Formats: sequence, structure tokens, C-alpha cells
Amino acid sequence: MEKYKKPGWDILSIILLITLSFFTDCSAVKDSKGAPLTTSALIGPSGGTLEGPLGSAIEIPAGALTVVTDISITLYTTNKLMPDTWSPLPCLAGAASFGPDTTTFLQPVKITIPVDPPMTPGETFPLMYLDTADGIWVQSAFTAVVNADGNSFSAEVTHFCGYGGSSFEDLLNGGSADQFMSDFIKWFESNIRKIGDKSAKNNTCFEVVGIAYDLTFDINGQKGGAYHLTERTSDYPDSPLPMIDYSYEVSNGQSYNATINLNVVIYNDCTAPDMTLTAEPSVLAPGEEADIQATLMCDGTAMTGKEVNFTIPSGPGEISPGLTTTNSSGVATTTFTAADYDATVKAYHGACDAEKPVEKTALLWVSPDSLNLAITFDQATLIDDFADSMHYGGTVIINITGTNADGTANLEGTNTFDVSGSGGTDDCTTTTQGTVTFTIEGTLEIPPSDTPELHLTIEPDFNTTKTIYCPDGQDMTLPHMVGGEAYSFTIPMEDGYTTGTTISEGGITSTISYVLSF
Repeated sequence: MEKYKKPGWDILSIILLITLSFFTDCSAVKDSKGAPLTTSALIGPSGGTLEGPLGSAIEIPAGALTVVTDISITLYTTNKLMPDTWSPLPCLAGAASFGPDTTTFLQPVKITIPVDPPMTPGETFPLMYLDTADGIWVQSAFTAVVNADGNSFSAEVTHFCGYGGSSFEDLLNGGSADQFMSDFIKWFESNIRKIGDKSAKNNTCFEVVGIAYDLTFDINGQKGGAYHLTERTSDYPDSPLPMIDYSYEVSNGQSYNATINLNVVIYNDCTAPDMTLTAEPSVLAPGEEADIQATLMCDGTAMTGKEVNFTIPSGPGEISPGLTTTNSSGVATTTFTAADYDATVKAYHGACDAEKPVEKTALLWVSPDSLNLAITFDQATLIDDFADSMHYGGTVIINITGTNADGTANLEGTNTFDVSGSGGTDDCTTTTQGTVTFTIEGTLEIPPSDTPELHLTIEPDFNTTKTIYCPDGQDMTLPHMVGGEAYSFTIPMEDGYTTGTTISEGGITSTISYVLSF
């Protein structure tokens, strides 16, 4: 379809689809899920009406179709909801695709597109259509009319495609071209593209390195324009990439003529895709294997068939294969075999002929088969003429019993310690004896960039008695400590790490210490 030039338009004809200030948020109408709204129905040669979402509609008269056709409306309430192949509409008020795409009618059919906020009833303007060859919006030969309620506009069209529009009201009413350009750039780079955005094409990752904006106009003989380049140009293939190409020409044939052209092009350079590196499991025993995966993605698109080189820059171990390629999901896989202590694995991809390399490292912790947690407790009591002491101590061997999908390792261990103590008053003596059994369960967790931690649940089970011996011979043996409550405990996985606490209250001082070794 050719760009339309037709006499008979007044200044309102330039106000395409909306009468809003150009760069406010003009797309408030949307569904609760933030997705395109679609409806369809079968309509045949006898005609019919399809009522779509938010007041959109298609009215097809009898004789416009020769066969029964699945007619559809898809309403786009924001630029982000439009198909990726569509260029954006500044200050979008209403846009929709009508299907089947490219359907041609024997008679004009009436389409209705909702707008928000409302427009002036009876206002007319040229409708925009999507040129699918270039993915850009151009002026059509169809005239849109705002309906009586102001909440939608309608137009008679002879074929289906995407229809919509935007506004140059401020510029046409005498506004500054420089201010127009400044506002437009802010809108475009906040909503459409900005420097640094990535996109994938032909299995190559590109990054926006420059955006050029070019505005020219001739309104009743007053010519002007503005040009702005954000950052820089690029001679990389496929640059520049047209994003917006608007051209409006209207005239009433006598006293009013206006031509406005707005072009936006994107300059791209090859860039490195985003890489993630994972190890499963990331906590290993000597000789154990881990699957190492490097994933290459560009703006959500998998980079396939890309070479990734795996090495071990520090620590012992083996990795095989060293060089591999990404699969259809963008994943390159290798196997690491642990030695007797920790190692670092690096994945490297030389993007853009090695001019834009990307690499990631992952630390693999090699843990012994077991850890030793020494627990020591001492308690001293001095109340009036009563003095008493109690002690227990020993080591719980904590075994690593397996690894989990999240990279943690399961821990468990148990041991029984003897409990002993003695004391007395001026007249009597006391003896404490028995056992305490510690049961330990938990996980060994590996933070991304920190020391591994043992997250433990320690449950003591006391079975002790205290015997009192007095000169009158009436000795008594009483339960002293029975059972016990579990408590949580977190310590870093550091050989020789020591921690503990001391509590003094009412003449009783208790000290417990923990020492980790492996």
C-alpha cells in the first residue's frame, strides 16, 4: 500500500488517533494479566459482527466474504505487548491486528478500536497501518472517525492488517522541535530501546550502541527539524536498523499543508551473550564427579553451537572435555573430577571473533567424608556454702551422607559422652554421673561467594543423676538432667573454627565450646 496523500484535511487530521499530550502514559487500558486480548468467530458470505475486547469490533456486510472465515481481533494496549516484528507507536492509544492477516474484502468492512483517555466525538484523522515488509507504521488511505462516546474510533477498511496511530499535536500547535525531540527520546529510551539493550539475530548477540533520531517538518511553509545521536554509530552489518519511519502529508488543498517525517534508527554491535555457570553438585568428595554447565543466552534467546572452553585455573582435579559446544538450549556441558581439595572451574567463550569474550568461574568445594565437632561443657556452682561442678566432653563425627539438587550436602552424626561432677556443703558431698547423647543433623551449604556453612540441628539427650551423701547415712540419688531440647547451630566450614558461650546467673557459671576439625 502506498503512503496516502489526499486533500481535504484540516489541522485535526494530523492528530493521529489521539489528542493527548505526546509523552504521557497513553496506554492505561489493559487486561489484568498484561497480555494481548484476543477473540474470534466464524463469519461467512452473509456477513456478521464480531464484538471484541474493550469495545473493539468488526462489522462485515453481506457479500464482503465469499467463504466462511475465522475472523479475529487481537488488541494491544501497550507497545510491549505488540509482536516483536512490529515497530513501536509513540504514545499508543489504540492498536489492533485483525485476522486473518492480508484478508481482502469485496466490500469495505468497519473496524472499531478502543482508546484511552477519550477523544473528541466526531473527530476524523488518517488511520495508520503496519507495513509488514519493514515492520513499520505508515499512513493509510483510510479515514478514522471518533465515535459518539469518545471511547473508540471506527474506520472502513478493505483488507486486514495491524492498525493504530500516535500524536504530533504539540509540534503542530507551534511547540519547539528541540523540546519535542527531547521528550520523544526520553519516552523511546524508557519504553522501547536504550543503549546497552541486547537482542539476538542469526544466532549472534547484538547490543545497542547508538540511537539516531531525525525529525523534519514543513507546516504551512514553516520548515524545521531536529537531529540527535545517542552515543555512536556502527558499521557492523545490519546497522543501522530502522525502528520508526513515520511520514505524514496532509492538506486541505488551499490554506493548509503539513508534512512531518520522524525516523529512528538503531546502531548495533556484536557483543558477548550472557553466561551462567553451574556445578552439580558443588560439594564433592575426593574422586567424585560434578556436571559443569555453561549457558549462553542473549535477551532470552539460546546461543547454539557456540564453543566454550573449560579450564581449572586453580586447585587440583580433572575436567573433560575441555572444549565443547552449546546445544539447542544454549548449554555446554563438561565433567569435573575432584581431587583432594577445592578447585575453581572457568568457562570461556570468545564472542565476536574473540573481540568480546565472556567468562565465568565456579568454586567447587571438596569436602572430607566426615567432619569432627568437639563439644565441651563445664559448669561451676557456688551458692552460700554449696559448691559443685559438672563436666562432659567429646567429639561427634558428622558424616556427609549425600548431596542435593540445590548443591547442598546432607549431614548427620551421633555420639554419647560421659557426664561427671562433684561438690558438696560443709556437711554433705555430691556426685553427678551419667551420659548425654548428641544427635546432629543438617546441611552443608555453599554460598555463591563465601565460605561454606554447616547448618546444624543439635539435639542432646541427658540421662544423669546426682547423689547426695551426708553423715547421717541418709543418702539420696535424684534425677539431675533428663532429656533436652534441640537447638539450631550454624558455623563456617573452617578447620579449627572455635566458638562457644558463657552464661553466669545466680551463682552458676556455665561454659560450652565447639571446635570444628577435618
